[in-house]
Amino acid sequence: MVAAKGSRQRAMAEWLTAAGARGSSLDLAPGAFVSEKGTLSRAGLREAATLATLLDATADARIALVVHEHAQNVAASSLGRRRADALATFLKERGIASDRLAIRTDRSGRSPNQASLTLVAERGSWRDPIRTGAR
Repeated sequence: MVAAKGSRQRAMAEWLTAAGARGSSLDLAPGAFVSEKGTLSRAGLREAATLATLLDATADARIALVVHEHAQNVAASSLGRRRADALATFLKERGIASDRLAIRTDRSGRSPNQASLTLVAERGSWRDPIRTGAR
């Protein structure tokens, strides 16, 4: 897969290529989900398809879908979880093995978008559990 320099697809490929054992994070593009829903938008489907293609081509990579949880906004946390589930289901339907995917929760409350998802990629040995990531 060759993506144009400066494109989102190229940024995703470079993110996954650069990921090491410590993990590397990438936020999903704005508008990846239908507003206030756990459903992938058209743009989100394109991004998820790109991610599936990249994971399929990178056998030693796995990702954690990090849900940003906020104690004072349970609805946003629930929406974030539904979005993570939707993306994980899409990737599994595209042939990505479930042992290469994990859904984790970040309870730090640092994310400005309470229903956002962060992707954390790791490459290398799979002996240890997937970390939540480093920025």
